[in-house]
Amino acid sequence: RGRIDARMNGGFRNPHYGLAPGKDEKPGVWLVGDEGVYIMSNSGSDGREIGPLSQLAMRLMGGEDPDPLPSFATTTFTEVALAPATFDEYVGEYQLAPGFILTVSREGSDFYLQANGQQRSGLFASSDVDFFLKVVEANLTFGRDDPDGPITHMMFRQGQEQRANKVR
Repeated sequence: RGRIDARMNGGFRNPHYGLAPGKDEKPGVWLVGDEGVYIMSNSGSDGREIGPLSQLAMRLMGGEDPDPLPSFATTTFTEVALAPATFDEYVGEYQLAPGFILTVSREGSDFYLQANGQQRSGLFASSDVDFFLKVVEANLTFGRDDPDGPITHMMFRQGQEQRANKVR
């Protein structure tokens, strides 16, 4: 079926027609022969628009070569220099949920965050207590329950804000 559709439709087909064919059509599956790519998107509130990542994928599959590739980050952070010794107070383990630990570490002047069962990711300072990741859209703020006391927690933000208490 893929080869027939490809031959009839210039190499591609788009079988997702929405609720009303001709009105609500959205990219779904593109096939070339029997090879295909399925594109799904969180769309606009009325369900008629595909998201920007799907739009880019459609452009790339159509042969465009956008240079540079756009960023889809909704928040941008400015990296600032932070003395490694300042970061040492933050090093430790933070419990985000039962059985789910975020480990904060330092190697030389590089800072890291690692969730259990996941790869370690670089952590970058945007202030003396605020940090962000570059591999995913997430950021965190270290905090103290007593202004003169030790670091007791971090506020972790990735879609929602959650408190992670320092446990070690």
